[in-house]
Amino acid sequence: MLRQTVRRFVRGHRLTARMLGELRVERMMRAAGASDLHRCMELVREGSMFIDVGANVGDFSLAACRKLGHTGMVLALEANPTVYQELIMSTCGARVAALNLAASDHSGWATLDVPVDPSGSAMPALSSLERRSDHEHLSHFQVRTVRIDDLVSATPRASAMKIDV
Repeated sequence: MLRQTVRRFVRGHRLTARMLGELRVERMMRAAGASDLHRCMELVREGSMFIDVGANVGDFSLAACRKLGHTGMVLALEANPTVYQELIMSTCGARVAALNLAASDHSGWATLDVPVDPSGSAMPALSSLERRSDHEHLSHFQVRTVRIDDLVSATPRASAMKIDV
């Protein structure tokens, strides 16, 4: 209980949330099992754009900021409004344009289903825009959907895109 309270407090403040994000990225970059992150960062080119779809709390976005230099840009999309708030906190001061949107083949609105475990805790990693029948309890959020092409038409060319949805 105390551990959860401390974690929530730290993630709830911009400076400490950003520092934790940077520490997570450092640990991931050193880890042998983070091949997705390593491969993604190999593709990122200085001065370009990195698109992070399903950004979660922004670990890939923060890692990309390091590779992009001062003229690069990160576009981070996170559909879950609760996780989006953590994304905002953990990327505070970084060159990340965070948007509370879901990538889709059309622009409009959709329902995001977030499973809830028996203790009442949300399981955001299992969220989906598709109807869920494998979980008894779900939270529902109305989220905006957007085509990636509609977002990036007048911006620098993207060198890499990570899609984790």
